[in-house]
Amino acid sequence: MRISGSGLLNVPHARGDEPKLVPPKAVKVFEKKGDIYVKFNNGGTKQLTFDGINFDPVLSSSRTKVAFIKKTFGNPCSTGVGDFEGNELWLINLGQNKKEKMLIRGKPTNNEDYRTGRVLCALHSPQFSADEKKIYFISGAGAVTDAIHQIDIDGSNWEHLTGGNSLEVIYDRKSKYYGYLIINKHKYFPEGGSYDCDWLVSPEGKETKLWSCP
Repeated sequence: MRISGSGLLNVPHARGDEPKLVPPKAVKVFEKKGDIYVKFNNGGTKQLTFDGINFDPVLSSSRTKVAFIKKTFGNPCSTGVGDFEGNELWLINLGQNKKEKMLIRGKPTNNEDYRTGRVLCALHSPQFSADEKKIYFISGAGAVTDAIHQIDIDGSNWEHLTGGNSLEVIYDRKSKYYGYLIINKHKYFPEGGSYDCDWLVSPEGKETKLWSCP
Protein backbone atom coordinates (compact mmCIF):
# COMPACT_ATOMS: atom_id res chain seq x y z
CA MET A 1 0.00 0.00 0.00
CA ARG A 2 1.21 3.51 -0.72
CA ILE A 3 -0.17 7.06 -0.45
CA SER A 4 -0.48 8.98 -3.68
CA GLY A 5 0.24 12.65 -4.12
CA SER A 6 -3.46 13.40 -3.92
CA GLY A 7 -3.64 11.97 -0.44
CA LEU A 8 -5.79 9.07 -1.58
CA LEU A 9 -4.91 5.50 -0.87
CA ASN A 10 -3.83 3.62 -3.92
CA VAL A 11 -4.60 0.03 -2.92
CA PRO A 12 -4.08 -2.70 -5.47
CA HIS A 13 -7.13 -4.87 -6.11
CA ALA A 14 -7.07 -8.18 -4.34
CA ARG A 15 -7.01 -11.00 -6.84
CA GLY A 16 -10.56 -12.02 -6.00
CA ASP A 17 -11.78 -8.43 -6.52
CA GLU A 18 -10.39 -8.04 -10.01
CA PRO A 19 -13.05 -7.32 -12.65
CA LYS A 20 -14.28 -10.48 -14.28
CA LEU A 21 -14.77 -10.76 -18.00
CA VAL A 22 -18.44 -11.31 -18.69
CA PRO A 23 -19.02 -13.39 -21.82
CA PRO A 24 -21.35 -11.76 -24.34
CA LYS A 25 -24.94 -12.97 -24.45
CA ALA A 26 -26.64 -14.25 -27.57
CA VAL A 27 -29.48 -11.98 -28.68
CA LYS A 28 -30.59 -13.61 -31.93
CA VAL A 29 -29.84 -16.38 -34.40
CA PHE A 30 -30.26 -16.31 -38.14
CA GLU A 31 -29.59 -18.32 -41.27
CA LYS A 32 -27.46 -17.08 -44.16
CA LYS A 33 -26.73 -19.15 -47.25
CA GLY A 34 -27.60 -22.34 -45.42
CA ASP A 35 -25.52 -21.74 -42.32
CA ILE A 36 -26.52 -20.69 -38.80
CA TYR A 37 -25.11 -17.59 -37.11
CA VAL A 38 -25.52 -16.14 -33.62
CA LYS A 39 -25.43 -12.41 -32.87
CA PHE A 40 -24.28 -11.21 -29.42
CA ASN A 41 -25.16 -8.19 -27.32
CA ASN A 42 -21.69 -6.71 -27.88
CA GLY A 43 -22.38 -6.51 -31.62
CA GLY A 44 -20.30 -9.55 -32.50
CA THR A 45 -21.46 -12.39 -34.73
CA LYS A 46 -20.27 -16.00 -34.81
CA GLN A 47 -20.87 -18.68 -37.41
CA LEU A 48 -22.10 -21.95 -35.88
CA THR A 49 -22.39 -24.28 -38.89
CA PHE A 50 -20.28 -24.60 -42.03
CA ASP A 51 -21.99 -27.10 -44.35
CA GLY A 52 -24.55 -24.80 -46.02
CA ILE A 53 -27.59 -27.08 -45.51
CA ASN A 54 -29.29 -25.64 -42.41
CA PHE A 55 -32.44 -23.57 -41.79
CA ASP A 56 -35.12 -22.60 -39.26
CA PRO A 57 -32.81 -21.65 -36.36
CA VAL A 58 -34.36 -20.72 -33.00
CA LEU A 59 -32.74 -19.38 -29.82
CA SER A 60 -33.91 -20.61 -26.42
CA SER A 61 -35.37 -18.05 -24.01
CA SER A 62 -32.30 -18.43 -21.75
CA ARG A 63 -30.17 -17.59 -24.80
CA THR A 64 -27.94 -20.60 -24.17
CA LYS A 65 -29.19 -23.09 -26.77
CA VAL A 66 -29.90 -23.07 -30.50
CA ALA A 67 -32.09 -25.56 -32.35
CA PHE A 68 -32.22 -25.80 -36.13
CA ILE A 69 -33.06 -28.09 -39.03
CA LYS A 70 -30.44 -29.71 -41.24
CA LYS A 71 -31.38 -30.82 -44.74
CA THR A 72 -30.78 -34.44 -45.65
CA PHE A 73 -30.03 -36.06 -48.99
CA GLY A 74 -30.94 -39.61 -49.91
CA ASN A 75 -33.39 -39.93 -47.00
CA PRO A 76 -36.78 -39.83 -48.78
CA CYS A 77 -40.11 -40.00 -47.01
CA SER A 78 -43.76 -39.52 -47.93
CA THR A 79 -46.58 -37.24 -46.78
CA GLY A 80 -50.12 -36.72 -47.94
CA VAL A 81 -48.93 -34.18 -50.49
CA GLY A 82 -45.93 -35.98 -51.93
CA ASP A 83 -42.39 -37.17 -51.29
CA PHE A 84 -39.76 -35.10 -49.48
CA GLU A 85 -36.44 -35.38 -47.67
CA GLY A 86 -36.71 -36.37 -44.02
CA ASN A 87 -34.35 -33.68 -42.60
CA GLU A 88 -32.83 -33.69 -39.09
CA LEU A 89 -33.36 -31.71 -35.89
CA TRP A 90 -30.09 -30.48 -34.32
CA LEU A 91 -29.15 -28.71 -31.09
CA ILE A 92 -26.17 -26.53 -30.17
CA ASN A 93 -25.46 -25.67 -26.52
CA LEU A 94 -23.70 -22.31 -26.64
CA GLY A 95 -22.20 -22.87 -23.20
CA GLN A 96 -20.45 -26.13 -24.10
CA ASN A 97 -17.99 -25.24 -26.85
CA LYS A 98 -20.89 -24.91 -29.26
CA LYS A 99 -20.97 -28.66 -29.84
CA GLU A 100 -23.66 -29.86 -32.26
CA LYS A 101 -25.94 -32.81 -31.46
CA MET A 102 -28.49 -34.45 -33.74
CA LEU A 103 -31.71 -35.14 -31.85
CA ILE A 104 -33.87 -36.89 -34.43
CA ARG A 105 -33.87 -37.75 -38.13
CA GLY A 106 -36.77 -38.06 -40.53
CA LYS A 107 -37.58 -41.58 -41.70
CA PRO A 108 -39.48 -43.44 -44.42
CA THR A 109 -43.23 -43.45 -43.85
CA ASN A 110 -45.52 -46.48 -43.56
CA ASN A 111 -49.28 -46.93 -43.14
CA GLU A 112 -48.99 -47.26 -39.36
CA ASP A 113 -47.27 -43.86 -39.20
CA TYR A 114 -50.19 -42.27 -41.03
CA ARG A 115 -52.67 -43.96 -38.68
CA THR A 116 -50.93 -42.84 -35.48
CA GLY A 117 -49.69 -39.45 -36.69
CA ARG A 118 -46.05 -40.48 -36.15
CA VAL A 119 -44.94 -39.32 -39.58
CA LEU A 120 -41.38 -37.99 -39.47
CA CYS A 121 -40.90 -36.30 -42.82
CA ALA A 122 -39.77 -32.83 -43.92
CA LEU A 123 -39.02 -31.71 -40.36
CA HIS A 124 -39.21 -27.95 -39.79
CA SER A 125 -40.09 -25.08 -37.39
CA PRO A 126 -38.49 -26.13 -34.07
CA GLN A 127 -39.45 -24.30 -30.85
CA PHE A 128 -38.13 -24.77 -27.31
CA SER A 129 -40.57 -25.61 -24.54
CA ALA A 130 -40.89 -22.90 -21.88
CA ASP A 131 -38.71 -24.88 -19.45
CA GLU A 132 -36.22 -25.72 -22.25
CA LYS A 133 -36.39 -29.42 -21.45
CA LYS A 134 -38.05 -30.28 -24.76
CA ILE A 135 -38.13 -29.11 -28.35
CA TYR A 136 -41.34 -29.03 -30.34
CA PHE A 137 -41.18 -29.35 -34.13
CA ILE A 138 -43.43 -29.90 -37.12
CA SER A 139 -43.30 -32.61 -39.75
CA GLY A 140 -45.24 -33.13 -42.93
CA ALA A 141 -48.11 -35.58 -42.51
CA GLY A 142 -51.50 -35.55 -44.24
CA ALA A 143 -52.85 -33.61 -47.19
CA VAL A 144 -54.22 -30.70 -45.09
CA THR A 145 -52.72 -31.17 -41.62
CA ASP A 146 -49.11 -31.56 -40.53
CA ALA A 147 -47.99 -33.18 -37.26
CA ILE A 148 -46.63 -31.53 -34.10
CA HIS A 149 -43.99 -33.56 -32.22
CA GLN A 150 -41.88 -33.13 -29.11
CA ILE A 151 -38.54 -34.57 -28.02
CA ASP A 152 -36.31 -34.15 -24.97
CA ILE A 153 -33.21 -32.03 -25.55
CA ASP A 154 -31.01 -35.10 -25.04
CA GLY A 155 -32.71 -36.78 -28.01
CA SER A 156 -34.88 -39.17 -25.97
CA ASN A 157 -38.65 -39.56 -25.56
CA TRP A 158 -39.82 -38.52 -29.00
CA GLU A 159 -43.61 -38.48 -29.29
CA HIS A 160 -46.34 -37.21 -31.57
CA LEU A 161 -48.24 -34.48 -29.73
CA THR A 162 -51.13 -33.43 -31.98
CA GLY A 163 -52.01 -32.37 -35.49
CA GLY A 164 -51.38 -28.81 -36.62
CA ASN A 165 -49.91 -26.54 -39.27
CA SER A 166 -48.11 -23.91 -37.17
CA LEU A 167 -46.72 -23.72 -33.65
CA GLU A 168 -46.07 -20.97 -31.11
CA VAL A 169 -45.00 -21.38 -27.47
CA ILE A 170 -46.20 -18.94 -24.79
CA TYR A 171 -43.05 -17.79 -22.98
CA ASP A 172 -44.62 -14.97 -20.95
CA ARG A 173 -44.24 -15.99 -17.30
CA LYS A 174 -47.01 -13.60 -16.30
CA SER A 175 -49.52 -15.45 -18.47
CA LYS A 176 -51.67 -18.11 -16.83
CA TYR A 177 -51.00 -20.09 -19.99
CA TYR A 178 -47.22 -19.97 -19.61
CA GLY A 179 -45.74 -22.99 -21.37
CA TYR A 180 -48.88 -23.70 -23.42
CA LEU A 181 -48.86 -23.90 -27.20
CA ILE A 182 -50.85 -22.01 -29.81
CA ILE A 183 -51.38 -24.37 -32.73
CA ASN A 184 -53.16 -23.70 -35.99
CA LYS A 185 -55.49 -26.59 -36.85
CA HIS A 186 -57.51 -27.49 -39.91
CA LYS A 187 -60.99 -28.68 -38.90
CA TYR A 188 -64.31 -29.53 -40.50
CA PHE A 189 -67.81 -28.22 -39.87
CA PRO A 190 -70.39 -30.96 -39.12
CA GLU A 191 -72.55 -29.72 -41.96
CA GLY A 192 -69.62 -29.70 -44.39
CA GLY A 193 -66.79 -27.38 -45.24
CA SER A 194 -63.63 -26.65 -43.28
CA TYR A 195 -61.88 -23.89 -41.38
CA ASP A 196 -58.42 -23.05 -39.98
CA CYS A 197 -58.14 -21.55 -36.48
CA ASP A 198 -55.60 -21.23 -33.68
CA TRP A 199 -56.17 -23.40 -30.61
CA LEU A 200 -54.64 -23.29 -27.14
CA VAL A 201 -52.99 -26.65 -26.44
CA SER A 202 -51.45 -27.85 -23.18
CA PRO A 203 -47.81 -29.04 -23.11
CA GLU A 204 -49.25 -32.58 -22.97
CA GLY A 205 -51.08 -32.04 -26.26
CA LYS A 206 -54.60 -31.52 -24.87
CA GLU A 207 -56.70 -29.01 -26.80
CA THR A 208 -57.87 -26.46 -24.22
CA LYS A 209 -59.85 -23.77 -26.04
CA LEU A 210 -60.22 -21.79 -29.23
CA TRP A 211 -57.57 -19.05 -29.23
CA SER A 212 -58.34 -17.05 -32.36
CA CYS A 213 -60.05 -17.49 -35.69
CA PRO A 214 -59.68 -15.18 -38.71
